[in-house]
Amino acid sequence: MENFTVIIPVHNLERPGFLSTAVISILDQSRAPNEVIIVIDGPIGEKLNDIIEKLTKKEVIVIRLEKCFGPGPARHAGILRSTNSIIALMDSDDISRSYRFEKQLDILEKENIDIVGGWIEEFNIDEGDLNKLRTTPERHEKIVDISKWRMPVNHVTLVFKKEAYLSIGGYKSMRYAEDFDLITRMLNSGLKFYNIQEVLVDVRVGNEMHNRRRGVRFLICELKVFSQMYSSGYISLWKYICNIIIRVLFRLLPSRIISKFYMKFFREDQSISSN
Repeated sequence: MENFTVIIPVHNLERPGFLSTAVISILDQSRAPNEVIIVIDGPIGEKLNDIIEKLTKKEVIVIRLEKCFGPGPARHAGILRSTNSIIALMDSDDISRSYRFEKQLDILEKENIDIVGGWIEEFNIDEGDLNKLRTTPERHEKIVDISKWRMPVNHVTLVFKKEAYLSIGGYKSMRYAEDFDLITRMLNSGLKFYNIQEVLVDVRVGNEMHNRRRGVRFLICELKVFSQMYSSGYISLWKYICNIIIRVLFRLLPSRIISKFYMKFFREDQSISSN
């Protein structure tokens, strides 16, 4: 059984209590990591710093970046610092289910797979209060098909081989869409994906999440990803043009409309998925 590292980026706007809950959820696992690295992405407030200081007593490693570079570069710094060959991602305000790593590592260790993800359940205040899942396809071939239009995995659920990550250069220095960029480059390079068909992480949502997915700056980063996908031959000219049109129209809509669209077309009710 291999050891593994969990990487958690933290920024100034994070709530201290959320971070504490997130860390507890990854330490209280049926198969727990032997290394947890928190990467502080720029200056943070006193209360958040106090929580992080307490977490260091639980043998959590802390890396402090002098300024805010964004979540992708912050994760990359943590991955480079890690001492294990398997990396797990975790956001600082989400909650991993207790069986998450046991199930994912079992796939990595027994199958010819490089990256393992799974489903998420979204919530506002308490887990389960929205009853909404973001499901993802199980097999690699379907994951590839969907990736040519949208994100085919739940980024926060990913566990992967460090060697595979480094082979494509890791995260780029992008403020937005860094996760989509990473995944499409991994797929384009031939790395193998698998999505476990059950919820692995409970994810906090709200207006802030949808606000991050709209506006000109997010749109520019997203279009750069599709441009790279087209220039590398990963998508056809037709799909490239269609994606540009869709993104330009969609990303400039008000956040409340984007939120309703996500919930209606890209989320499933828990009751439906259970049947």
